[in-house]
Formats: sequence, structure tokens, C-alpha cells
Amino acid sequence: MLYPESRILIFSKAPVPGLVKTRLAPAIGDENAATIHRFLTHRQIQMAVDAMCSPVELWCASDCDHPFFVECASQYGIELKQQQGNDLGERMFNAMQETLGECRSAVIIGSDVLSLEASDIADAFFFLNEEYDCVLSPMEDGGYGLIGLCHVTKELFRDIGWGTTTVMEETRQRMQTLDWNSYEFPVGWDLDRPEDLLRLAAWSLPREIRKIVELKQED
Repeated sequence: MLYPESRILIFSKAPVPGLVKTRLAPAIGDENAATIHRFLTHRQIQMAVDAMCSPVELWCASDCDHPFFVECASQYGIELKQQQGNDLGERMFNAMQETLGECRSAVIIGSDVLSLEASDIADAFFFLNEEYDCVLSPMEDGGYGLIGLCHVTKELFRDIGWGTTTVMEETRQRMQTLDWNSYEFPVGWDLDRPEDLLRLAAWSLPREIRKIVELKQED
């Protein structure tokens, strides 16, 4: 491993129909949305493991004992951790605070950020080791899909409009206030909306995911 003293933290929810990928569900149904969520989480874990940068942890909401998470831990040989906090900002801060108390740097990635590749994770750790305070991967929807830190403060995560189009811009403003040096990847995309499914049409996909994509194409 290139960075054994760092950690990759993948944030994911339990794939409960009706509680995940709720913006997809009206177009494809709750069960299919949960299937997509499982596929995305597996894809992110495999990508993170393949990066061979640092140990990978799956940070779970809401219960690490959910069979899906237990299966992932067994399949990929990764550690499970419990997300803690009332909103996404609190959960990310708490995860970063715990991890950076023991590690040199950490990268959090969302389970649905399909524009990220293993090389991006390696680059994130490289930049953090090159004296950058923070690494970010902006998303087309105004959020970010990756954040890497070598130290953490609540100010970076407090009172941000999570789930809105202003997340990335608000985070940039916090960086300026903190006088932190940050590196940004090119703008990427995550799979949140029904139209995002169409971007998978040219991918090599498992049969059950291909059927869901084709269902959307027929609309």
C-alpha cells in the first residue's frame, strides 16, 4: 500500500427500499432503486480496494449489523464503522475526527460517485501529502463526492446546506475563511436522478442493472 497510515472511508446507507435513492424511485420503483444503491456501493468498495492506497472502511448508516454491510465486510475484507450524527455534516466530521486521531490523512467518498476512479484516490492522498489541507471532488449538482483531509475542524461541516446546489460553493467559502490550501479535481457526477441512469447505457453492467437501465431507456 502506498499510504498505509491513511484511510479510505466509504459512506453508505443500508439498501432499504423507500429509504435510498429516493430521487430515482419515482422513475424505476423503490426495489429497483435499492438494487441500484447496492450496485453503486459494491462498485465504490471494489474501486477503493483496487486503488491499493490505504485500508478501506465502510461507514454505515444506520446499523453495521445490516446483512448487506456484513456481506460487504466479508466479501472485501474491510472494516465496518458506524456513522454518528444528526446530519451529513456531523457524520462526516465525526468520522474524520475519529480517523485523523489515529491516521495521517483520510478520504471520504460517497457510494454513488461514478466519475471517480482508483487513480483519483491515489492522487488525493498524494496532494494531501504535498501540504494541501484539503482535496475535493466537485459534482455537477453543486455538491462534492470526495473530501480528503489531513486535519479537521467543525467549521468545515457546520451549517452547510446539505443536499442543495450550494454545498461546494459554501465549502469553498469555508476554506477561504480557514485560510486552508485546497486542491479540486475536475467536476464529476454522481447517480442521483433518473436521467443519470442513461449515462450507464454504454457501461458493462450486471444483468439486473442492465434491465433497470433499459427500463429507463424505454420511457
